Amino acid sequence: VIILAGHGDESLAAEVMKRGAADYIPKSELDANRFAKSVRAVVRMSIAQHLETRARLALRREADRLAVLVSASVELHRADNAITIVETALAAITQLVDARFAKIELYDHERRPVLARSVGSATEGTCIHRLPLEGGNGVMGELAVELPSELAEGLDVSILTQLAISVRMALRNIELRDVACRASQAREDMLAIVAHDLRNPLNTISLAASMLGTSLTPVDHAAELAFVARIERGAGRMTRLIEDLLDASRIESGHLTVEPARERAVALVDEAIDAARAAA
Repeated sequence: VIILAGHGDESLAAEVMKRGAADYIPKSELDANRFAKSVRAVVRMSIAQHLETRARLALRREADRLAVLVSASVELHRADNAITIVETALAAITQLVDARFAKIELYDHERRPVLARSVGSATEGTCIHRLPLEGGNGVMGELAVELPSELAEGLDVSILTQLAISVRMALRNIELRDVACRASQAREDMLAIVAHDLRNPLNTISLAASMLGTSLTPVDHAAELAFVARIERGAGRMTRLIEDLLDASRIESGHLTVEPARERAVALVDEAIDAARAAA
């Protein structure tokens, strides 16, 4: 707005400028050059304000989309199965971009489809952007999104690429978690087998040593009884080693129980010396 006044008044000029006028020109100062200059200044100011408004709206939209992307990434990495990951990603796509159609398809290691989810419907003859979800053993899936042509090369593709990276990492985490769980289960099975297969012969040895010890007299078989005691101590150490192996598994699972008991220090020292002597 340009104010044309009959006479110059500084207080009036300050008031109208405060209320939004772009310029104040007294008629006594009006000429073609002054008016043209004022109009050009007003046009430039209007364009600048318009660009500023657009920039602020774009910045706010990108901030909102970044918040959605961060939230989706957190949810993706919390997911414990592929279906949840795919559905979370599709829900995020509908908030991030103006997609007419979106689909995520996962393959096995032989490129056979194992899971597919989609939202919307594809328009025939339109361009669909495809983003590979690359895994540790090659391509594990694909993210396909149909975008309006005017957005196809803009920030939408960039933000979808970031989402695809989060999906890929979440799927990879599940794969690695499954591998770790299988390895942990294999170890548990191995420990159970070892504990079972070792306990039986150790029990036999301990029982035989105990029976042998009761059949010998201290007066006539002192040396033999010392060997029997050594056998019993060795069998006891092996039994404790098996329990230690099982305790390691119990600690990881949070089921370890501690049973305090009093022990004679002399007996512990003698046992340690005896074990060291046997290894020497």
